[in-house]
Amino acid sequence: MVPISEYNVAGAFVILLQKIEAQIVLTEQAGAQAITQHNYERARQVLERAGQFAAIREKILALRLDWEELLGFPEDAPPEEVQEPKEPTPLEAFRTACLARIEKDLKTRLVRKRATSYVSADGKLAVICAVSRAYEHAEEPRYWFAFHTSQEAFLKASPEAYVAFACGSADQLLLIPFAEFHKWLETLNITARKGGVYWHVHLIKLGQGFVLERKKEHGRLDVSEYLVP
Repeated sequence: MVPISEYNVAGAFVILLQKIEAQIVLTEQAGAQAITQHNYERARQVLERAGQFAAIREKILALRLDWEELLGFPEDAPPEEVQEPKEPTPLEAFRTACLARIEKDLKTRLVRKRATSYVSADGKLAVICAVSRAYEHAEEPRYWFAFHTSQEAFLKASPEAYVAFACGSADQLLLIPFAEFHKWLETLNITARKGGVYWHVHLIKLGQGFVLERKKEHGRLDVSEYLVP
């Protein structure tokens, strides 16, 4: 039996998501072709199937996010109650590199409170830092994150707050004022589960910048201005 490790599980998620993304693209192309041929009933059936594939993708993304969270500190336990590994995992090293860049940009030292939650020494500044690997979709590298109601409450309690999303590496880091990010939440898709809901944060790399994928009626939002230089 092949042992379960961070690497083979994460790799399985990547492969599965890539296959689903490819199937969604092919299905959408078939639907567009049916519309061109004025076969609207066929187009309706095909696009409905694309929606079903998209729903499966969201479920797999939720599982991936849960898995990656397990590799870090539990979100509901303070770090002093968790036994630190002697060697940091790749995920922890990723987060550490991101934290260094955030501290430099904000010119303040941050202390970890939960898996993704940090505060300044005086408690007046709070940051949520989430990380994601890339998931290829055609020629657009995509990055998926979950933003939880518990994280929203954590940031609301601070006079100054930010949400950071690291896309593939610490060199592609967006640092967004929470006051601005909070305005966007109503435009994002959500998933309800035991213990609350979370918003889907889908970031797509276009050229040297990034856009936020939102509900269809809202369109994409250019967030490139928030990239940490």
